[in-house]
Amino acid sequence: AALWTTLCLARGRASNVERRNMPEGLPIADRLYWVVDDNPVRKKRFTKVMKEHSGKQLIEVMQDQARGSTTLWLDRALQLTDLGEHMYHEMMAHVPLMTVPSPPRDVLVVGAGDGGVSLRVLEHPSVRRLVQVELDGAVVEAAKSFFPDIGKAYGDGRLELHIEDAIAWIKREAPNNPETFDAIIIDSTDEPLISLWSKEFYAAARRLLRSGGVLMQNIQSLDVPAQMDHMLKLQLAGGFQRVRPVMMSTVDYESPYVAFMSSDLTPACPGPADDALERYKALQPTWYTLAIHRGALAV
Repeated sequence: AALWTTLCLARGRASNVERRNMPEGLPIADRLYWVVDDNPVRKKRFTKVMKEHSGKQLIEVMQDQARGSTTLWLDRALQLTDLGEHMYHEMMAHVPLMTVPSPPRDVLVVGAGDGGVSLRVLEHPSVRRLVQVELDGAVVEAAKSFFPDIGKAYGDGRLELHIEDAIAWIKREAPNNPETFDAIIIDSTDEPLISLWSKEFYAAARRLLRSGGVLMQNIQSLDVPAQMDHMLKLQLAGGFQRVRPVMMSTVDYESPYVAFMSSDLTPACPGPADDALERYKALQPTWYTLAIHRGALAV
């Protein structure tokens, strides 16, 4: 309940009762750090460990006193906790990589500066090259410092990191190096970036994929249907023949959280690839299973 209250405050949907229980005169930007629980004593839940504006966004790392975890926030929006990140990152990586018809060799990751998606991609022994394009290098450095268990992905020699605008990078690469990747995984922030996606972007991403390749993109929690409809239309207009919702549960965000997995008609759908069981044996997942994979696509 406390986490739900915090998320609601972060999205500006806290009830009047919740707002009345906050200390009077608290700046609006700091209200998301306060929660209401059964204890009538007001208490501060988060302790700031790091606060830095990178020039692109506000980056904060905080200790969650209620859950005993470390949390990452970008522009006051929760990105991950070290308690629940595996639930989201394993699904974002393993679902597309276990769906492509053949074991993936080359993967493109867009965003995902915390390293959680890349870490899980690199668990696949077939992956020989992982290109990650992240806009903000300060997020990468924060992950290395405060989330070393996932930031260690950046020490893998197969990972090629580019700090630049991923949308421009994809549009530039598509005509020069088509059919380069088996999978593209987009892990970006939610509402602020919806206006950046376009039919032209998805057409370029589609051109970068090999036959049977898939695009996996985080969309939003299920409470924003207009955004999902908009993204669905853009991906179809960009040339993807099949767009499937992937339902994920996580303790970090409002659930179900929705991603879209888009492809041509080659990959098995709604289930994993035919050799998925053999591939699964090489992984070390905490949350992901083939049963959860099938259930996430059974919509």
